[in-house]
Amino acid sequence: MGVRRAVIWGASGGIGRALVETLAAFDAYDVIHAGSRTSVAPAADIVRPFTFDLLGDQLSHHLASLRDVDAKDSVVLMMEVAEETTYVRHHQRKIALILSAMRHFAAELRVAGWTVDYVRLDDPDNAGSFTGEVRRAVERHGATSIRIVEPGEWRVKAAIDSWARLCRIQVDVLPDDRFICSILEFQTWAQARNGLVME
Repeated sequence: MGVRRAVIWGASGGIGRALVETLAAFDAYDVIHAGSRTSVAPAADIVRPFTFDLLGDQLSHHLASLRDVDAKDSVVLMMEVAEETTYVRHHQRKIALILSAMRHFAAELRVAGWTVDYVRLDDPDNAGSFTGEVRRAVERHGATSIRIVEPGEWRVKAAIDSWARLCRIQVDVLPDDRFICSILEFQTWAQARNGLVME
């Protein structure tokens, strides 16, 4: 039997459950509740990489985690989690925009041939955090590895660093090559300077 993996594309920008009613006043609300969650059971003898996208800022068809992956043999997980609005305050319209972008991108992925497991904010089993949803997805899809592009926040990086231990699974973190240089290259450059100034 081949390795069974799942794919997590975690494009999440969460929102508190209480905001759902508030968003009803916005034009984007019908988009927020558009679409449906698709769960896909793992198939034997199919290698399923696990891809993850964060906070709606990695909604790109050219993301490193989607390269060299066969769409028909992969499952992409996208998550809306409440935790992502509690660590700092966000304008409600910004949250509506992020979730709308996520759901539209999920639709694009499906059209492009990807299987998408989309966890909505109003899913009664939503764990409310990236880590909680990753653990649920690993169990749901029988995953043996996670494939993810490095996040842009240290807070999220710390969560990702815990997944191998918590999920007892291989975690492959890929560099985000959408930037002019890698994190390591920037750190090497910065070490030779007494201070860093944004100009």
